[in-house]
Amino acid sequence: MDKINLELAIPEVHPCYSDHFPGNPLVPGALLLQWIFNKIQTAYLNVVITEVKSAKFYSAVRPGDSCNLEICYAAEISILSVDCMSNSRLACRCKMIVRENEIG
Repeated sequence: MDKINLELAIPEVHPCYSDHFPGNPLVPGALLLQWIFNKIQTAYLNVVITEVKSAKFYSAVRPGDSCNLEICYAAEISILSVDCMSNSRLACRCKMIVRENEIG
């Protein structure tokens, strides 16, 4: 099993923040997942995420936060697990099915 840690810097400004929630912005879960996926694909260039098996959100992520992604990749069973930590709290936990990218 391959384990790595990556830092994910949450942007201070994003168009969705004004509506989610005015005066007390939070990063929407779907947007957080997209940023996590993007970060994973820069670390694992040969991996394509094909399905999200589970995603659970535990605590808020706010504009300007820095998140630590604790990633475990079990290539033998094509599962990638991520714990997203924000301010020393578990913000999100997700499991994804992946396949190797056929570059060529």
